Amino acid sequence: MKKGFSFVLPALLLSSLGSLPACASLIGSSVTGSLTFAGDPSNYFDPGYGFVPASGYLNASGTTVTVSGSAVEFGYDDGTTLVSADLAADQIAISEQIEQSGSNNPFQIVFTDAAFAGLPFTVTGGNLVPTDFSIAGDTVTLDYAANDVTAGEMLTTTVGPSPVPEPSTLVLTLTSVVASFALFAFGGLRPQA
Repeated sequence: MKKGFSFVLPALLLSSLGSLPACASLIGSSVTGSLTFAGDPSNYFDPGYGFVPASGYLNASGTTVTVSGSAVEFGYDDGTTLVSADLAADQIAISEQIEQSGSNNPFQIVFTDAAFAGLPFTVTGGNLVPTDFSIAGDTVTLDYAANDVTAGEMLTTTVGPSPVPEPSTLVLTLTSVVASFALFAFGGLRPQA
């Protein structure tokens, strides 16, 4: 009788490992982007201002785009700096390519997307550190201070959500742990004699 239980623990452990937390995807969601500079409320991710490159960025047709896994969503180039924002399934990557040495202006980037609601975003890396980062509902805001920069520098910020476990994953994992404990504690998984 006890021989039948000798396979249960490995099977339960493997089933719980096969159900690791999933991450919500941003691909296919609709995001609105805004790039503003200190003292100027204009949205420079708007192609109407003439600073969005004609190709290579989805915002060439407007400030609201569909997140794509294969294209860069937002771009801005004024000849001194190229700012881009690339959203992926599970992150936002901000890049600032410095084209001329000098001091850059403080700026703010804001994204609004219903897919952000409830996701616990955090700054996860990069050498362009925001002075302020927040997520409120469906809006992510990053504020950057003025800096002295050198032509050729590439500055980056990466923002990503923490993994969001599916409710069924938690139930399966907890069930596996409790069942394994119960079988071991009550003698169902003792070593074979």
